[in-house]
Amino acid sequence: MTEQEQEAPRPPSGPPPRGPMAGMMAGGQKAKDFKGTFRRMMRRLLVDRVTVWSIALLGVVATSLSVVGPRILGHATDIVFDGYLSDQFPPGASKAEVVAKLRSDGQDRLADVVSNTDLAPGRGIDFTALGWVLVGAIALYVAASVFMWWQGRLTTQVVQTMVARLRGDVEAKINRLPLATVDAQERGELMSRTTNDIDNIAQSLQQTISQLLTSILTVVGTLAMMLLISPLLALVAVATIPVAIYLTQAIMKRSQPQFVAQWGATGRLNGHVEEVFTGHE
Repeated sequence: MTEQEQEAPRPPSGPPPRGPMAGMMAGGQKAKDFKGTFRRMMRRLLVDRVTVWSIALLGVVATSLSVVGPRILGHATDIVFDGYLSDQFPPGASKAEVVAKLRSDGQDRLADVVSNTDLAPGRGIDFTALGWVLVGAIALYVAASVFMWWQGRLTTQVVQTMVARLRGDVEAKINRLPLATVDAQERGELMSRTTNDIDNIAQSLQQTISQLLTSILTVVGTLAMMLLISPLLALVAVATIPVAIYLTQAIMKRSQPQFVAQWGATGRLNGHVEEVFTGHE
């Protein structure tokens, strides 16, 4: 590249955006071909089909265990509550007698509570049963953590393997480009596309694969458990979902142009640094 070409003014628009939103233009427009890009990424990932399906299976198991955990802790809470409540009544009486006595005293609400519990008057808290329930809950959460760790390890493996193949494809593509095309680009700009962009793809895929499946399964499992425990509370929780979606979309509209501008500035900075140092070689 001649000195005149190096000093020639750059277009004011700067280089195109980079990173996971490389298909977006400034102003927050959408990707040019999101579906096509997504399909290409999935085809690259599914080269390791067995590992991908293993990741999905581990996600199902880990999420299922995590969702069941609060239900078991709820049983522990019931044991403590029943034991505390049973201490308030004389030992030897049956639950039916306690309920009848409460109703005769006009304490219908407390009588309804007692009738819906596994209460043995005067027994107190069953610490043996409570201990076994807590041990089971701890074992459940430990197992869920192990499965989640295993899933994360496999996710890292499959993503990094795919990225290694992608880097090889990019290198082969650059080696096939005409020399005039390479000379027309800023040196740092080309390096930014072959390093930062691929790093962003790897980071985005790793987060997406591990979080998307887990998030979907967690929502489904939690909703099912909430409906089982209290349909009314489940309805209240579901009613907040549209508000959360609206807030998420509003935040994305504001952050998207900033993200694109950030990687645009990164490319220009890399190009400037490379050209300055190259000029002093």
